[in-house]
Amino acid sequence: AEYNIVEIEKIIAKGAQTLTACTAYGTSKSAPSLSRTGLNSGDSLFLTGPIGWGNAIALANIALRKVSTELADKFDLSYRPLARWRESQFISQYSETCIDTSDGLLSTLKWLEIFNQKNLDIDYKMSLFHPVALEVALLAKVNPWLFMAAQNGEFELLFSVSANKRTEFLDKANDNGFQFLEIGKVADGTGISLNGKNKCNGRIIFTIAYGSIIKYLEPALELAKNYNVPSYIRQDLELTKKYIESIFGRD
Repeated sequence: AEYNIVEIEKIIAKGAQTLTACTAYGTSKSAPSLSRTGLNSGDSLFLTGPIGWGNAIALANIALRKVSTELADKFDLSYRPLARWRESQFISQYSETCIDTSDGLLSTLKWLEIFNQKNLDIDYKMSLFHPVALEVALLAKVNPWLFMAAQNGEFELLFSVSANKRTEFLDKANDNGFQFLEIGKVADGTGISLNGKNKCNGRIIFTIAYGSIIKYLEPALELAKNYNVPSYIRQDLELTKKYIESIFGRD
């Protein structure tokens, strides 16, 4: 009764297993109170929960399943992302900028950096990661950084709080039983830094050519324009173009 859900399109394919996937979107009767822009220098960055869970499950299904199906199934069945509905209502009282980590934390940070043209300095530490991510990293013998960098996210909310609201925000969050993770600050400049330093410690040398990435993008944009594809696909392609240009520069 609370939600008016309408099925827009259904595609059925046959296979050995039953898998269900869906995409949901909503409309608002008033202007949204949160957006992807609005970051200011001095803002604090928070997460609604730890990250790396989604990427850890993906790796468990790829790597650990070869060793132990039972172990991989245990991790796979544990993956239950939380809908941060109550948190979002609370956050909207103190924040203007919010985005979810569905594409992984590093990609999410990069989008915020592109949209806002600000430097995001992240306090990189193991407490950022979900316990399952740390367990899978230990078993698979990989650096947990992989679970921050890959793009199978966990739908936590990444949001900002201004310096003059930070103390009240933390006090009220505690009163309401919320335990948000403070992960960094917004600063002047552009880019993403970890603990005040560029992770690459200098100039990045690309091992893939710009042309091999961009050659399919322009035709895709042209097809989207000429064949009236859904607007969200066009927007996704435009964002991808901006992402590539932010790394390689414009022609």
